[in-house]
Amino acid sequence: MYDVIIIGGGAAGLFIAANLKEGKNLLIEGTKKLGQKILISGGGMCNITNQDSVDEFITKFGNKKKANFLKSALMNFTTKDTTTWLNDKDLDTVIRDDGKVFPKSLKAQSIIDTLQKSGRDNGMIFKFNSKITKVSKTDDFFEISTSSENYRCKKLIITTGGKSFPNTGSDGSGYLFAKKLGHNIIEPTQGLVNVKTKDYPFSTLSGTSTKNSLVDFFHSGENKRYLQSNGDLLFTHQGLSGPVILNNSRVIKNNDTLQVSLISCNNKEEKKTELLKILSTKKSVKKTLKELGLTNSTITALSAQLSIPIDTIVNQLNKKLKNKLIDSLLNYKFTVSQKGGFNSAMVTVGGVDISEINRKTMESKLVPNLYFAGEILDIDGDTGGYNIQAAFSTGML
Repeated sequence: MYDVIIIGGGAAGLFIAANLKEGKNLLIEGTKKLGQKILISGGGMCNITNQDSVDEFITKFGNKKKANFLKSALMNFTTKDTTTWLNDKDLDTVIRDDGKVFPKSLKAQSIIDTLQKSGRDNGMIFKFNSKITKVSKTDDFFEISTSSENYRCKKLIITTGGKSFPNTGSDGSGYLFAKKLGHNIIEPTQGLVNVKTKDYPFSTLSGTSTKNSLVDFFHSGENKRYLQSNGDLLFTHQGLSGPVILNNSRVIKNNDTLQVSLISCNNKEEKKTELLKILSTKKSVKKTLKELGLTNSTITALSAQLSIPIDTIVNQLNKKLKNKLIDSLLNYKFTVSQKGGFNSAMVTVGGVDISEINRKTMESKLVPNLYFAGEILDIDGDTGGYNIQAAFSTGML
């Protein structure tokens, strides 16, 4: 009989193991390695957290319900607490100019090694390659079965993650366990994922980006935008990515229209007035667009689409062509054909219904001594260290 069993050796499960110092405890991991999703985060460098205040941090989680749920966890264990905790474990961190925090080694493996060592120092037992087939509860204990062994514990913590990057072990199995134990599951969908667009004209621009693009989002058939958002935009082979797309992919639907500024923009009306003045000069289209921040490849592609030679002097463009160029720069229209699948999604939207979880302890309101932490819960944050921090903070609670 174990005091605590943790199912899942990702960010939340490992952080719990690293901080659970009393009792006979076991962590069961279904794959051969711990922290496989940590290992690929931040391009392998692991953006652990950031320097946001708690109030700013919780705005990155989509809606007020999720923000309110997370606040207790973040107040209890803040972003600064994370860096302090890691530094105390002799893992140095660096803070980039944008406030993102990374291990000084810039290697995600150093995070995993630190967490696993702390867990072992606490006496945590780790079991690998142990796919769980059944979870059940009697009045006094939980029983966990794998293909080869059965385990019992007084308290159970499920930290199996969501469905994103299933080859790392986040295959959605935790939802089945939670549902079996009586919990409602909010339908999981992809988050922090790129989008493919119909009749995509910019495949040659793959890897090109626009800094601080302003994007208006419209559902199919609607003239009123449901969202406007700023952020860096990245062109891919088949569509759009970058933070302004990834961070809003939780609400994007197929057939949505995205009106994208191809230049840096904070206010489209003000920018339009500015562009009208710029287009009254005696500079060429190429030079003008270059000064607006477009790359040579983008200029070539856009000019070809608009049938405007790049050596044309902008003040010689007629009113129709000027308006066409301005509209393309500020409101280039893309229609979403589909979002990327779970294989490319960085996080899962949906999961265990947080209304059934005590936000001050992470204990189930339905099943005593059952706890959840991390991405298995219906919480999903923007890109930038928010999801790993949420896993650590909910894990600490």
